[in-house]
Amino acid sequence: MPTRLIDIGEKGQCPKLIEVDGRLMDYLALSHRWGGAKIFRTTQANLKAQKAGIDLEKLCTTFRDALKMTSKLGYQYIWIDSLCIVQDSPEDWAKEAARMAMVYMNAALTLAAACAISGDMGLFQQRNPVRVRMTYQGLSTDDKGNSPEKYYFLKTKSFREEVTDGSLNSRGWCLQERWLSRRTVHFGHTQRFWECQSTMIEERFPSDDRGEHQGYLKALSSST
Repeated sequence: MPTRLIDIGEKGQCPKLIEVDGRLMDYLALSHRWGGAKIFRTTQANLKAQKAGIDLEKLCTTFRDALKMTSKLGYQYIWIDSLCIVQDSPEDWAKEAARMAMVYMNAALTLAAACAISGDMGLFQQRNPVRVRMTYQGLSTDDKGNSPEKYYFLKTKSFREEVTDGSLNSRGWCLQERWLSRRTVHFGHTQRFWECQSTMIEERFPSDDRGEHQGYLKALSSST
């Protein structure tokens, strides 16, 4: 378990930093890029205040979106690096960096800001609904025009462009977080993607595995 987690609080309450103290808790984790955004951090000076309550107005858009998603998915806790690690403490950094693999491996789900180059962009992007909706053409299966079947037209490179070759995946630290996570929802420009140890599914066509995942790396991460 992580040393600390963010308790998102009940409705109308501020989130706060809590000490886990070895307790078993279901939690989410966030994978993101700091970029050029001014990221609010936990420091030795504000650690006590963070445990009393975190001012949402001080958080970047990505952090606020992550807290909302945690609530929407029915979870109470989330791990965010800059808030759960005391940033100006070399001792805390050394201890928590050594536990980073277990943080992501034990998370119930990782939320990945796949297309956000900084914390100001958030998880949710303005999207064109037409690009999310599937395009299909009905074609008859016999010469009488009976029994039409639907043939779907999909842009198969979406996952590769938005996740594999995306801005988040270009950072070595974030790439590590992806492979260590058991389950990940990637928030892209055009749609969301699900990735786990065995499959990858896109929002546009959720009933089909598009085959973009690299199973040998996932198998390696699951065995460690």
